[in-house]
Amino acid sequence: MLVNISEAKTNLSSLINRAYQGEKITIAKHNLPMIDLVVHQSNNQNDVESAFGLFKDKKIDGLEFQTKIRDEW
Repeated sequence: MLVNISEAKTNLSSLINRAYQGEKITIAKHNLPMIDLVVHQSNNQNDVESAFGLFKDKKIDGLEFQTKIRDEW
């Protein structure tokens, strides 16, 4: 569905609901497609996996780790 900016302003809530239901909504300026209204995909799980991925090749000896932590405190 192609809508112009003023129509998008007027019907934003409805357009959001329609996009959430899977409809492709494109907002146009002077009949030129500018923006696609899409449902946000959460990256939280990916962020956590990426953060732990930094350590995937590191091997840590539990006793050595505890000793280092204790020594630092």
